[in-house]
Amino acid sequence: MADENMGAKKWSRRHIRFFLLLANPTERALKAQAIYCYLPASVPDRQNLISSSVSVPHTVIPDSYGHNVLVMEFLELQAYMRKNVTIDVILNMGTSASEPRISSQEWLKSEPFIECDAREIRDIAVDLKRVDQLSTAKASFEWIKDNIRDSGYLSEDRGALDAVLTGHGDCTEFAYLMVALCRANGIPSRMVGGHVVSRDAVLAPYDYHNWAEVYISGYWLIADVQKGFWAPSSSEYLVFRFHSNSINNRIGMKHRFRVDGEAQVALIG
Repeated sequence: MADENMGAKKWSRRHIRFFLLLANPTERALKAQAIYCYLPASVPDRQNLISSSVSVPHTVIPDSYGHNVLVMEFLELQAYMRKNVTIDVILNMGTSASEPRISSQEWLKSEPFIECDAREIRDIAVDLKRVDQLSTAKASFEWIKDNIRDSGYLSEDRGALDAVLTGHGDCTEFAYLMVALCRANGIPSRMVGGHVVSRDAVLAPYDYHNWAEVYISGYWLIADVQKGFWAPSSSEYLVFRFHSNSINNRIGMKHRFRVDGEAQVALIG
């Protein structure tokens, strides 16, 4: 297989910074508020988080998927309080995304927004099946490019089936549909959330992005259908989150943040 992701391993050091706005939108003090946020993940042979620095007291809790969950707990937030938080991370990013063994069933099942068992999706998948998994995945990639229109940002997840039925979606629906079509043809695949960066960067809120990855011959290949990139180098795709209904951390199915309490959090530029 001659995809770029399967070449010799090279590592790139990245310094990433981003800012959060924490706010109490109420006219009363809020007690015992906890805010959870994804930091860049730690993924073997792909992406290593070396260090993190946060401008407020915090802890970082890893999970079995490689996620690094930033936990910020506040005994009290004063009425109408607004607080900026600066987060700096140093990490190594690799040019290939190999993983010799995976639990394939984990990335083959139907789950919310990835309706690979739906008749409409299975019918399309049958037509896209080719002689091998790589050709099938590429055919799925091209079908989505040709048949699904980019709607621009949508505030709520709508899923793979919705993209098929309506013919449009944003990067999230493009990724969900790529995953669903591949899973329907027995190819382990997953949706990933993060940012596309080629150098040290300050992350902008509107640049958060979702893409698909397909597992073929021991490698996770990136399939960024919305941007039209098949198997680009993983060194430019900064992973924050893997989508799975089985994830059991404090953020769960949320894309970026979760709050225990009434406080609000947003990524700011």
